[in-house]
Amino acid sequence: MGTKRVGLARMEALMENLKRDLDLQSTTLTAAKHAGLTVDGGTGAGLAGTGTAPSQSILTIEDQIITTIKIDLAGLKKESDEGDVIGLASGGAAYLMIYNPNTHGVFHKIEISCVELPTGTNVLKDFDIISCDEINLAQAGDAAGATNPVSITAMAGNIALGQTYQDLTAGQPNASGDALYLCEGATSTNAQLYTAGMLIIRFYGSRTF
Repeated sequence: MGTKRVGLARMEALMENLKRDLDLQSTTLTAAKHAGLTVDGGTGAGLAGTGTAPSQSILTIEDQIITTIKIDLAGLKKESDEGDVIGLASGGAAYLMIYNPNTHGVFHKIEISCVELPTGTNVLKDFDIISCDEINLAQAGDAAGATNPVSITAMAGNIALGQTYQDLTAGQPNASGDALYLCEGATSTNAQLYTAGMLIIRFYGSRTF
């Protein structure tokens, strides 16, 4: 029997009619496992201010793990002391994440992007991320003076609208189960609430092999 050939025009038409949309929330790909996976309860209750609730998602691409945390600063409070935790004045654990190397990998890069400028009286725009053993630190808690503190990243200056701060020498939490906190990166005048401000924080981790 002869072989049926498909002309180039027909092949192009068949390809154009293919459905190209993929639901990455429910599809497992070899190079993009758990793409866009939202982690319920990934951030502490003390980070939920008066604006959009914080969110955490994890994207795994081969051996790289990208943990993205979105923080709306509106309604959160900063004290006036470097190394203190930023969070709700009413309390509640204000951690960004509870670190697990199997989930988050070994950090090799951290980015903090400002998509809405922080505002408020005597506003603070200089942020640090500090890890420690305690998982229950609330607003004004001294992360820098906690048990086994590690400076994961220190901005060392104010961030501007549309700017992305990048650290290629990220620190590593002391151990699995440690908490990471968004902290004041400098002293500021008086304890005040943020009226606005949005940050997107990305932790780039690598799986060990």
